[in-house]
Amino acid sequence: MKENICLQDIIKDTVGFSLSGSCSSPNLLLPTENIYIYADKGQISQVFQNLVINASQAMPNGGSVEISIEKVDVTTNHTLPLHPGEYFCISVSDQGVGINAEDQKNIFDPYFSTENTGRGLGLATVHSVIKNHGGHVLLESSSPQGSVFKVFLPNSETSTSKSNSKGNVLVMDDDLGIRELVNEILNQEMYNVLLCKNGEEALEAFNKKHNTKDEFDFVLLDLTIPGGMGGLETLKRLSKIDPNIKAIVASGYADDSVLANFRDHGFIGMVKKPFCAKDLLKTIEEVKHIKG
Repeated sequence: MKENICLQDIIKDTVGFSLSGSCSSPNLLLPTENIYIYADKGQISQVFQNLVINASQAMPNGGSVEISIEKVDVTTNHTLPLHPGEYFCISVSDQGVGINAEDQKNIFDPYFSTENTGRGLGLATVHSVIKNHGGHVLLESSSPQGSVFKVFLPNSETSTSKSNSKGNVLVMDDDLGIRELVNEILNQEMYNVLLCKNGEEALEAFNKKHNTKDEFDFVLLDLTIPGGMGGLETLKRLSKIDPNIKAIVASGYADDSVLANFRDHGFIGMVKKPFCAKDLLKTIEEVKHIKG
């Protein structure tokens, strides 16, 4: 859920945790005056965690991860793909091995990784979350002496992601990879996305949003959650909060009776896993105008 949060506090908490146990150390060059942004605290923490971990991994023998903040006034003549207004530019620098020119073209793509053990979702998540917050992220430079990533986030007054959004979506799935993939797909289509790993988290998030001007337009629920509340029970409880809820069910079990008869169980759409962006967006377009 988006709220006004202190940018310095997020960075300090995240950097210390991310570098714990590594050979790298933080060098924080932060303004003493508190800076506030309108953002989802958990998602922004994830952004800086991913960037700091990437920076640390680029320095196998250790080094300094430097983070600084400066104000940037974006005008109509500015080259950045941002709406005019005041932004905060957060630079994350390392002293690592750098990223070659060919890899730089793909670093924000889902599942692209320069690490043999990487899943390729870290920078894709950074890109989608920042875009969802009305900002922009770029790799400013990279050489054998290190790399510099720059994150641009609007201040509370400039924030434009809400006005440009197609709507709010709650996504529940126990698989982190699927949550991040759906997040990337929907962010690209200008939806605001909140991710949950089980029904308990979904209920809490839905309750907080209900009866606000910023409530969820629809929910995407995974049918089966091992060790947790799955989509069917979650929808029953969500329907008690909002009888007009619009819900899409997702499942990897193609022969499941709930998937075959999803309307009988209160869902208005369904997607079979594994699904691609085209499948998901087609289902969303089909159900968007159905009355809940």
